[in-house]
Amino acid sequence: KISPWVGLRKINISYWGWDDMSPFTNTTLQWLPGEPNDSGFCAYIERAEVAGLKANPCTAMADGLVCEKPVVSPNQNARPCKKPCSLRTTCSNCTSNGMECMWCSSTKRCVDSNAYIISFPYGQCLEWQTATCS
Repeated sequence: KISPWVGLRKINISYWGWDDMSPFTNTTLQWLPGEPNDSGFCAYIERAEVAGLKANPCTAMADGLVCEKPVVSPNQNARPCKKPCSLRTTCSNCTSNGMECMWCSSTKRCVDSNAYIISFPYGQCLEWQTATCS
């Protein structure tokens, strides 16, 4: 089963937007029944045969990345989506794009800076980096 991240994330309580902050509207991708639920802030393709989206935690492992190309201008190049923090496997790779990701040294995981508390609810991360890796 392949579940790629599609460049779509929950921005606030009721707003989902693309990685470039454009709104999630007029798209061929649709949520699966019962989605989006409150279990996650990132959208993954759960069932490719129906192009159904499922909300999962942004720390979930994804099978690659898929970004939507605008239908308005098919000749226009789509901007590549940024690799989610959970797919970055080294400290330097994790912290290379400013403060959006942070590297947890004790667990050797890269997490979205906005998802720190839900990623480590019991304080499992004892030491982290957001800029320079040692």
